[in-house]
Amino acid sequence: MLDQIHLLAAVTVLGVLEQAYFFLQVIYARRRFGISPPKTSGPPEFERIFRAQVNCSEYFPIFLALLWQAGLFFHQGLAAALGLLYLYARYCYFMGYRASSSESPAPAQTAELLRRYLTPTAPVVPSAPYLLAPSRLMKKQHSKTRRILGKLDT
Repeated sequence: MLDQIHLLAAVTVLGVLEQAYFFLQVIYARRRFGISPPKTSGPPEFERIFRAQVNCSEYFPIFLALLWQAGLFFHQGLAAALGLLYLYARYCYFMGYRASSSESPAPAQTAELLRRYLTPTAPVVPSAPYLLAPSRLMKKQHSKTRRILGKLDT
């Protein structure tokens, strides 16, 4: 049994360590700027670090569930590789957002795509990423479909 989950366990431990690193960055920022809990507002530098950490921890439970489902039901190696890529993209997102909130969209989008492709239904149903897409992407796709259908009607 352990040989079937060792890669998933390793990625999980790395993910937990990454989350701990993000939490420590918030603690260090609180000390540097003199902001005591439960306050979450302060200088823009602190708010960026705090927000980046919160953004990363919001998706962590979803990431873990999808990582383990994809690894157990499809392929452990592929799920672990995508999990490592996701963790790297989250790290890049955190560091980019910490520097400036305008520098982080590309890593965040990469992390979102990887999270979607860890979904166990993605290999089975090619349209699964669109089913899980945020509403703005669905609206964009819907308007594109309407334009195409409108051209067919004329």
